[in-house]
Amino acid sequence: SEPGGLIRLGSAPGGRSDQAAARTAGVAGKISAGIQRQYNPFDCNAKQPAQEHTIPHEPVRKRNELRQKLIEAFPTWESDRRPLQRVTLHLGPTNSGKTFQALQELVQAGSGWYLSPLRLLAHEVQETLTRQGVPCSLLTGEESLPLPGARITAATIEMFDPGRSGDCVIIDEAHMLSDPQRGWAWTRAILEARAAEIHIIAAPFVGPLIARLVDAAGMQLEKEPHPRQTPLRMICPRFAARSWKRCS
Repeated sequence: SEPGGLIRLGSAPGGRSDQAAARTAGVAGKISAGIQRQYNPFDCNAKQPAQEHTIPHEPVRKRNELRQKLIEAFPTWESDRRPLQRVTLHLGPTNSGKTFQALQELVQAGSGWYLSPLRLLAHEVQETLTRQGVPCSLLTGEESLPLPGARITAATIEMFDPGRSGDCVIIDEAHMLSDPQRGWAWTRAILEARAAEIHIIAAPFVGPLIARLVDAAGMQLEKEPHPRQTPLRMICPRFAARSWKRCS
């Protein structure tokens, strides 16, 4: 007891409370020290100290500023020219003349791009147009072959420059729009091309997806079906539909 009959808070006659408090404080100190010693930042199951969960203010501010800049820089694909652009969607199976007709439109337009997923396809178109007397440059990730006076470029689709779209852009093999690795390139070509005429070549099953994409961008859409020019037939009549055996 304190002088004047006052009792110290947390104590009891005989000092037992002080001894218990000391023992409790000692145990708590050992537990706290043990937790600090045993904490391993590389252990997924270890409990991280509460104070380390606090993220400094400066990194958070910089992260928010960077996020805002990315949002502002992300293209909206809005343009006053959208209603004036016409998209022709060529749908059909292989060997139906889709690419042939689209290339004729490109030659008549006089300037633009042919975009394909493969370097060999771009090289084939470049050679074909050049043989026809139409100068055509080649641009791929591995090769750049600019021709003097050429206003048409055959390229792999990732190399497309929307700022120099010309008057006509052909986007071949557009069913790769759904490819998880390269599909972004087809989306970018369709939505960022500034040409007055855009010809999209694809398999029939992807037609609804492309139609929705073009409609959302506010462009005119015209579908042109292409039936197969020559019928398919089996080279080996003895080939069975359910058999993988080769003809002898």
